[in-house]
Amino acid sequence: MSTMVVARTPLHHWHTAHGARFAESDGWQIVEGYPSREREVQAARDGTVLADVSAHAKISLLGDGVGEMVSAWLGPDRAPKLLGVAAVDGGLACRLRADHLLLLAHSTSWALEGDSPSFLKGAVPLDVTSAYAGFFLSGRAALELLSRLTALDVSSRLQGDSPSLLKGPVPLDVSSCAETNLAGVHALLVRIPRPQPAAVYIYVSWDFAEYVWERLLDAGQDLGLTPIGMAAYRELIY
Repeated sequence: MSTMVVARTPLHHWHTAHGARFAESDGWQIVEGYPSREREVQAARDGTVLADVSAHAKISLLGDGVGEMVSAWLGPDRAPKLLGVAAVDGGLACRLRADHLLLLAHSTSWALEGDSPSFLKGAVPLDVTSAYAGFFLSGRAALELLSRLTALDVSSRLQGDSPSLLKGPVPLDVSSCAETNLAGVHALLVRIPRPQPAAVYIYVSWDFAEYVWERLLDAGQDLGLTPIGMAAYRELIY
């Protein structure tokens, strides 16, 4: 009798050691929550939180026709410009290069059907879900925490600053993405199209997941950073 193999994120042992409750989703074992559900919900509403979203689907679209493809898919006004991020059904579209679009799902699955970008000419889709670990960082102190681990300017224009007083674009403004060094590791930061509270997806190589996760927790200890499971995460996203 065969047993179905369930994939695990690179932080599975960390979650187990901290009392996580697990659930299965599309062949993945994900953290539904930790022992204190009330603490997670409260932190999600009023504090700063961190979630392991490594199991969430990630689709890379590469090709000379990406620009035309994404414009046809989302429309010229919604299509993300270079290093821009746009909200799409089920997730985000991040324009890394002129010929490279990264689709980031809010869950473990992404149905690419009908006229979705993988079916348009000029781009080659590749599932990179297991290539990159992913974390979701959100809350009042999210940007302050990031600033402790990267030299990238993670400030925001949403502080009353006049655009004329800014020297060039803010690298990690709302609806933007950037590659940078985070805690000594190459990382992709994706800031979602939501002004407040600030929310950023962090992607690093699968092999460095636990190291970066623990550096984030260490750096955010005095900020009240709280790990949360998917139940609390879904409340924030949806």
